[in-house]
This record gives sequence, C-alpha cells and structure tokens, in this order.
Amino acid sequence: MSADPRSARARVAIQRTFIGSVVALSIAFGVAAHAATAPAAAPSGAYTTAQAAQGGSVYAANCASCHAANLSGGSGPALTGPAFAKSIDANYKTAAQLYDS
Repeated sequence: MSADPRSARARVAIQRTFIGSVVALSIAFGVAAHAATAPAAAPSGAYTTAQAAQGGSVYAANCASCHAANLSGGSGPALTGPAFAKSIDANYKTAAQLYDS
C-alpha cells in the first residue's frame, strides 16, 4: 500500500509551519533578552552632549598627554580599570575628598 501523497504534503506543511514557528519564537525571545540587557538610560542630571564635548576638549588639552586619550595611563596613572578603582577607594572616602584634592 502506498501513502496518500496529499497527506504526505500536509504532514510536510505542518512540519514546516512548526519549524518556522519555533524559529520565529527563538528570534523573538532572543531580541527580548537582548533588550532586557541593554544599558540603562543616563540618570537624570547627567551631562548634556555639549557639556560632554566640552569636557572632552578640556581633557584632550590638559590631561591626555599624561593619562592617554583612552584614560589607560602613560606618564600619569590610568583613570579607568581595576587599579584606578582600587586607588580611588583607598585614597578618597568621600566625593568631597576627591574634589578638594
């Protein structure tokens, strides 16, 4: 006995629909997971774009020669990374101490 070709085509169509649905759901969940891990918006009171640009210009003119354009350090210490965080924690217990230095 041979199988009915229409039922075989229907079975293939159902399988394709199922696989397509699984792929679509996987993509949707992947996009949702990525959106959930996106960085949060800047807090209220953060610098404006103009202020950040001005700060970048001041840093480039006065600081980058010692601390490097990417803050990694040179003749001056790094201004980012674990060593910087440890230094800040060890030397400045309050924000006032940091700004009074």
